[in-house]
Amino acid sequence: MNKITLDFTVNKAMDFAVENQEVAIMPANLAKKLLKEYARKLSKDSTFNIVDPLVNALIKVSQSDTQTSADAVQLCIEFIQERCLIEACANEQWEKFTVNTVFSH
Repeated sequence: MNKITLDFTVNKAMDFAVENQEVAIMPANLAKKLLKEYARKLSKDSTFNIVDPLVNALIKVSQSDTQTSADAVQLCIEFIQERCLIEACANEQWEKFTVNTVFSH
């Protein structure tokens, strides 16, 4: 299962830069504010707009000859993770994104 991690430290951001991924470095308070406002807008969307894309994706899976029930389950897992992330950001539950750092000697 893929986990979503928001890490507001420069060290972790630099790891992603090494992997050739785009990265935006900004003050944590600004990132949190932007995430909160965006998530609040997404969390207030209509039920139809939230669920309809998932339903359509599941219909496509059910009509596909190459996709399996595991693909449908994965779509549902990703949907739940996205909605949990949106809710946590909208409610400023930043502790849910705490990363425990392990130092080796």
